[in-house]
Amino acid sequence: CIEVYSRCLLLLSKGLTVPLLVSSSGEKIGKSAGNAVWLSPARTSPYKLYQHFLRTTDQDVGTLLKQFTFLGMGELEAALSSHKERPEERLAQKCLAEQVTRLVHGEDGFRHAVTATAALFGDKDALTKLPGDVLEQVFEDAPSCSLPRSLFLDRALGLVEVVARSGALKSKNEARRMIESGGLYVNHQRVESIKEAFDCSSHMLPGDITVLRIGKTRHHLVRWH
Repeated sequence: CIEVYSRCLLLLSKGLTVPLLVSSSGEKIGKSAGNAVWLSPARTSPYKLYQHFLRTTDQDVGTLLKQFTFLGMGELEAALSSHKERPEERLAQKCLAEQVTRLVHGEDGFRHAVTATAALFGDKDALTKLPGDVLEQVFEDAPSCSLPRSLFLDRALGLVEVVARSGALKSKNEARRMIESGGLYVNHQRVESIKEAFDCSSHMLPGDITVLRIGKTRHHLVRWH
């Protein structure tokens, strides 16, 4: 292109090229590869950006820290050394995710992303702080359902019935057994009794959402309308 431009205009032209960003496996990273992230929060929220870099592989994290952050070499080496000593803590990935999210979305965006991440992994206080649209993002991969508010407007609605109606468990009997075994949570709060009733003040989050959890990682979203 540069050569054609120079010939047509009879001017000396120069250009700048940037190498393709690829993973350690040689896979291209970008829009055409379907794995791009965007700077605009309307396209990629601070939470999703943070999560994207948090999932970086051990093979790629060192390269991306050098390419996408302004850390000095001493800080870089310290981050990678700590990660090598305790790889299960994913310290380098956390450093990368923090640096990029701060750079793109500022301090507020970073704190927002960390709170949303904590909510995903069982932090009850973090969960109650999230607005409805962020809750939808955090649990977008979880099964969901919509239930009418009329269920609890003129009568006591038991949590056993909520769980059964939501489809999170197949029946009321299964819901009762799960509660008795200590494996049912509403908004990350363990349900202690099969007689516990649904309470709007504690069981409904911003955006009229309730997060059910079965065991440690199985989530189900209830939207009230």
